[in-house]
Amino acid sequence: MVNINDVKHITKRKELLQFVKTKKFIKVLTNGNAAYVWQSNIWDMDDIKADEKEVRKLLPKLTKDYTCYMIDDIGRLIHTIRVNYSVMKKFVRRWFPDCWYAKRIWEYDSHDGLPLFQKESPTQNYISRCYELKITAMAAPHETRDENFDWNSGKFLLFTEDNKMPDRQPHAHVCVHLNNQQYRWTPLRDASWADRFKSIFSVRLINNKTTEPYTSDNLIIEDEVEQDCYFNMSNKDKKEIVKLLNRKKFNLWRSYQLSNGELKDE
Repeated sequence: MVNINDVKHITKRKELLQFVKTKKFIKVLTNGNAAYVWQSNIWDMDDIKADEKEVRKLLPKLTKDYTCYMIDDIGRLIHTIRVNYSVMKKFVRRWFPDCWYAKRIWEYDSHDGLPLFQKESPTQNYISRCYELKITAMAAPHETRDENFDWNSGKFLLFTEDNKMPDRQPHAHVCVHLNNQQYRWTPLRDASWADRFKSIFSVRLINNKTTEPYTSDNLIIEDEVEQDCYFNMSNKDKKEIVKLLNRKKFNLWRSYQLSNGELKDE
């Protein structure tokens, strides 16, 4: 139950920032410029817009132009019922002008919420967080051993990873170029590659000593950024990945061993 004293009419950025940082899971009813905020009951999922209805009754002068959004405990803006991109754009630019997404609202579709306090690009932010967590492992393209390799050939590129975790089986990252908008992705961990390629999932490697080839049915898919990404791929893309894995089977295994100190480079 929301009462009039629970709803704050915010007029200054500092007020809103303080409210967001001291309250968990707040709702914002806004037309982009004006903002009415209150702390939300996140457990009331049976009727997610119940508190919005109550606030609109308390403030009958607010028109339909006002859209309701939630800001969660890690500072992400999330739509509750519908997305009004015009209002979202005005709101983020007015109240969070330093947000990297302030001029890139259209990228909201590719995220689970829009990080309001993120000032860097997603790639640079990912790299920064890796450095903060002291993650030094990085993805490395095994093709770098081939000086004549054409980086622009094909839709997919395979990366192996050094400093593998003890509990991880040998794997290769299936990557696409950074400008590929077809798949959801996560950046690679090294700045030299992260500004060019992105990982969509990884595939368990087959030991090159076996005669078993990769097929579309025996691939072990791991770390999918988007659920069922491989399953929902076109047959053409699946065939291209399988063909690439089989063509690079020996080099992938060798590169993985070299990267992890299991084999000395000759």
